[in-house]
Amino acid sequence: MKKSSFIFLIIILLIGSLAQAEKSTGSESLYSPEIEYSDALKHRTAQKLENKPEYVKVYFKSALTLLRAEKATQFALRDLDNKIRIIEQKMFVKISKAGKLLDGTPIFLSKKGEHHYYAINGRPVPLAEIPKITLPKDMSYWEDYHSLYKQRQKYLDKKSEAIKY
Repeated sequence: MKKSSFIFLIIILLIGSLAQAEKSTGSESLYSPEIEYSDALKHRTAQKLENKPEYVKVYFKSALTLLRAEKATQFALRDLDNKIRIIEQKMFVKISKAGKLLDGTPIFLSKKGEHHYYAINGRPVPLAEIPKITLPKDMSYWEDYHSLYKQRQKYLDKKSEAIKY
C-alpha cells in the first residue's frame, strides 16, 4: 500500500469517526443547517482527498498542526491550573494565619508596622477595632497575601485567554 493511500485511509477513518461521534451524541437527531453543511464539507473533503493525492499531504499537515496547537493549549491550561491551585493553597495558609475581626473578616498586618492593618479586601482597618480582637503572634502580612492574590489573578487572566484560543 502506498504511503499516500495509507494516509488517505487514516483521514477517511478520522472523518468517519468524527461523524460517528456526532451521531452518538444525538446532535443530528434535530435538523440543523450547520450539520448538513458539515456533512457536505466532509464529503467534499473526502472526494478531494480521494481524487487529488496532493491534498492528502496538505490536509494531513494541517490536521497535525491543529492537533499540536490543541495539545499545547491543553498543556498550558493544565500548567495554569496547577499554578493557580498552588497559589490558592498558599493564600489559604496566609488567611488561616490572619487575624479576624468580630464579623469574621480576615485582617493582615502590614509590613509598614504594628499600627497598619488591612482587611482581606484591602480596606484599612481602623486602629480602634484592633484592641477588640485577639491577633495571632505569627500573623500574616498584607503585602504577602496581596502579592499572591495578584499572581492568582494574573494566572486566571492567562487561563481565560488560553480558553478563548
